[in-house]
Amino acid sequence: MERERGTILLCTLGASWAVVPEVFGVVAPRILDLFRDHPRRAKFAEELARRGIHEPTQVWVATSGGTERGLGALVECWRAIPCAPPMRIWVAENTQNLATAEECEELGSCCSAWCFTPRSGWGQNLCC
Repeated sequence: MERERGTILLCTLGASWAVVPEVFGVVAPRILDLFRDHPRRAKFAEELARRGIHEPTQVWVATSGGTERGLGALVECWRAIPCAPPMRIWVAENTQNLATAEECEELGSCCSAWCFTPRSGWGQNLCC
């Protein structure tokens, strides 16, 4: 039996946690139709189809330390979305506000790790 491959939406959490559900709303309007009244909604759907972008079966978020308040709001929002796919969140070690080159490099390493060597055990499952 062949296992079906899923699609993962990769996001970084910066100044606003709301960007994650907003992007999800663009790529998964069947689940979260945030843009149902947007005048370019049909164009969004056309672009997704043209680029072969499918509704994600998982959402992975990378962020720096110091984003606890934003993470809490994101998780609360995510849990309120009926049928939302699982979300995993990675917090880059030894980071706060990405104020130094070292902190930016640490977050970059975190993102590279999950892009190039994804493992199902990484991250924290926050939603079912």
